[in-house]
Amino acid sequence: MYDIYGTHQEALAWALGRAAHGSILEVGIGWWSTPCLHGFCEATGRQLVSVENQSGWMNEIAPIYANQWHTFWWDHPAVAPDLKWAIALIDGDALKRALFIRALQANCNCVVVHDTEPDSRNHYPEMEEALSEWPNRKDFTRIVPHTAVVWK
Repeated sequence: MYDIYGTHQEALAWALGRAAHGSILEVGIGWWSTPCLHGFCEATGRQLVSVENQSGWMNEIAPIYANQWHTFWWDHPAVAPDLKWAIALIDGDALKRALFIRALQANCNCVVVHDTEPDSRNHYPEMEEALSEWPNRKDFTRIVPHTAVVWK
């Protein structure tokens, strides 16, 4: 049996392997993505910004990983147009996923989105429509939940 919270790892590794230089954005922190992205950014000398809106996750993970190149933002509007991202991982707030996916088209090269299987679409309003607005897409469907990667 596998852990449903880590099924995005293959897609995330695929996207990181293709990533141009630049900062990484993580929207929704956790014990799978945060350590993985932290290690990748430490090894490659990149900035990592992790955004969370649940105090339990923030209080548990941020004290362990926060440092000068890995910052944590509390429910910050991380898609501000003056910030540029090489990759963004979207695995947070269900109601904001479509908003983030659309806004990142202006300032991000590649977006990894967890929980994209058809059965979950009712939980994430307009997410599928927002993903379809990107020119390129690869779906990782071997295990559920699925993960999609979209890029320019």
